[in-house]
Order: sequence, then C-alpha cells, then structure tokens
Amino acid sequence: MDFTQILNDVSQYLTKQQKSMIANPRNISLINKRLDLYTTAFHSEIQELFQLEGKPFPNLDIHIKKPELVDLDLSETEKFDDISRKLKQASSKGLREIQEYERRNSGLLAYHDYEDRSHLRKSLFRILETDLNFEKIGILERHIDTIDRHIIEFSLNGKTSDLKGHIKNLSHEKILKEYQEREEKKILQISDTIINNYQNYFNQCLEQYKSAYQSKNKLIDKSPSELRETVNIQSMISEKPEISDILDSDTPPIKTEITSESQAEFVQERRKIKSVIVVYEDNEAEEILLESKGKHSIELLKNILFD
Repeated sequence: MDFTQILNDVSQYLTKQQKSMIANPRNISLINKRLDLYTTAFHSEIQELFQLEGKPFPNLDIHIKKPELVDLDLSETEKFDDISRKLKQASSKGLREIQEYERRNSGLLAYHDYEDRSHLRKSLFRILETDLNFEKIGILERHIDTIDRHIIEFSLNGKTSDLKGHIKNLSHEKILKEYQEREEKKILQISDTIINNYQNYFNQCLEQYKSAYQSKNKLIDKSPSELRETVNIQSMISEKPEISDILDSDTPPIKTEITSESQAEFVQERRKIKSVIVVYEDNEAEEILLESKGKHSIELLKNILFD
C-alpha cells in the first residue's frame, strides 16, 4: 500500500479546498462541512485497501479525534465589501448634510445660525458613531479623530471647507486598502487553522494505518543470508508428512540450526510453531502464519515443502 501517494492526494485535496475558502469566504462553513464528510470517504477507501490485501482494519476512532466543525457566523465577521459600502455611504451622507447647511447659510446676508451649526454637528457625529458600526483601525481611526476636531472647530467658527474635505476622504483608497488587507489576512488565518487541523488529523491517521499494516508483515530483523543460516526450512521434516499433520500438531518436532565460528551444533526440541519465514531467490521474505490455517498459507506451504 503506497501511503506516501495517499498522503500526497490528501494534501492536494486540502490545498484545493483552502483556495476555495480564500476565493469566497462565504463558503468557509460549507467547505468545512465538506471536509468533515471527506474523512468518512478517506477511512472507507483505506478500509477497502486493507480488505483487498486480506488484512484486519484497525479502528482509529478511539485514538484520534476528528477536527471539530468551525461554525463561522458571517454577521460577526467584518467583511471588506460591507465596510467599503458603509464608508462610502457615510461619506456621501455627511457631504449632503454639509451641502444642505451651506445652502441655507449662503449669500451676502446669510446668518450662520447657532441651531444650524448644532444640527450639522450632531448629524455628523451620529454618522461617525452609528453608520460606521465596525472596529476602526489604523488610518481610519486617526482620520475620524481628525474629523471630530474639525466638527468642534466648525461649531465655533462655522467654516466647512476643511470639514468637507475630511468627510469626503472617509472612503479614500488607502483606508479601503488597509481594511481589505486586514480582511484577507483574517480569512487566511481561519482557512489555515481549518486546513492545518485536517492535515494533522490525516497525518496521524496514516501513521496509525501504516503501523497497523506493517505490523502484519513484520519479519525478523535480519538479512536474507542470516535467515538462511539461522533457519533451515528443510530441517523441519525427516520425510514428507501430510501438511495437515504439521498444522494440527501442538508440538511438532523442529531441528534448529545454530551457527558459530566452530562447527554447528544441532539441538532437537519440541516446540509449537507459530509461523515460518520463507526467503525467496530474489531476497524477498514472507512470513506464513501457521495458526491461522488460512487457505493461502496451506497452499503456499504445500508448494514450498513438496514441489
């Protein structure tokens, strides 16, 4: 089983889902649910591979916890498009209020009424506090502080020129760019967290699957030549018995060949054989479990011993 290829396939899938989240943040919750369903398909595919090779499938649910779903409430997350719209609306609304004040107080005989100033001052403060109902940062935060000072100055002298310019710049491209970059960074952090959680999860699962898979094929930690010197398959029998006699016997005879620098000594013992390790001409080794008495093991032993 190629666990490296499986891991690469999973990583490519996760990268694709992350790009989708960044491209359209409104799909984050949907993609998170899609990843949750993907885990089921992932385990099912691994289980099929184990079954095809006749190996027991390990249950990982009790060992590895699946990532939790991220319930992202978009209404609580300031989105760039929404902020941009509010800034432009506030700028337009403020300019209309100032223009209306100037219209009423224009001409040579115009009298800058205190109530008109108070009305405009309150209207502008209300726009900044109510219409811009999101977190102010960086350039915008400093810009609003400047507008506040100009509103107070206007209430004293009635001049609107500086105030009008700063209200117009509420939707300046530098302000919008700063919020856009901040929003993109926030979305990237959310998507990174989701993807990293799933990447770690799949890595752990594959490590456990790999360990379970290899434990069934684990051989004695010796080279093929050492295996030949230590275990002599032909010494197990003095003549050709029935294969069923070997498998059913609790204490079949075995002759163990011991190697040393001097001549070899042979020890006759009676032990229960659990498995036989076979080394082929191409140096590939295979362990045959005798206790299972599976059809494959019986046929393979027949071919080895009697062919």
